[in-house]
Amino acid sequence: MADQHDPHSPTPTSELDETLKGVADETIRLLKRIIMVMGVAMVVLLVVSGLLVRWALTEHSRVDAYLAGQCPFFYVLAVLPVPPATSEVGVQLVEGARSALVRQACPEHLPPPSAGLLALGRKYGIPIPY
Repeated sequence: MADQHDPHSPTPTSELDETLKGVADETIRLLKRIIMVMGVAMVVLLVVSGLLVRWALTEHSRVDAYLAGQCPFFYVLAVLPVPPATSEVGVQLVEGARSALVRQACPEHLPPPSAGLLALGRKYGIPIPY
């Protein structure tokens, strides 16, 4: 009967040491798993971020190429002569083409607006800044 432990007596320190060692070992294993999962998540995040940056740069290049292809079209409209009888829509079209050339940084040299275009812009309340 020496094997039985009295429930009212204190637990021997050797049993507490073993229990604490087991808890510490389990905690360390859990922390190692957490660190491994976080490492894998970071690698996945870096790979996905790299792919997104590459995609964005590719799309940016495609958009730039598309916009550069529009420059000749806008240039033709931007330098159209504007007769005095031009409608408000006609002035908006020329002003829009001039603005597009500037916004898209087209290589074509944009001459200053004609006096007629400036006068019609004032008449219709359309600012002609370029």
